[in-house]
Amino acid sequence: MGATPLQFQAGSAFVERLWWTVKHEWVYLRPAADGLEQKLSLAEFFDWYNRRRPHQALGWQTPDEGLFRPGGAGYGSGGVAHGGTTL
Repeated sequence: MGATPLQFQAGSAFVERLWWTVKHEWVYLRPAADGLEQKLSLAEFFDWYNRRRPHQALGWQTPDEGLFRPGGAGYGSGGVAHGGTTL
């Protein structure tokens, strides 16, 4: 069963917003000399994004707080993209 057009649009908007954040809050501020340096920098970005950057949509929690702390919005739900891997 595939995604409905509305689900696809919502997912697409999330991805577009995420990549806007990647570019404007990280990549443009930290130019890399080569692809390896960029790869390492992006790993650092996703660590920062998930563990230290508060998100308005999560009540100013980090994604890790929302996912792993008891009472967090996603606590125990699993299956959330986290730095390029699925938990």
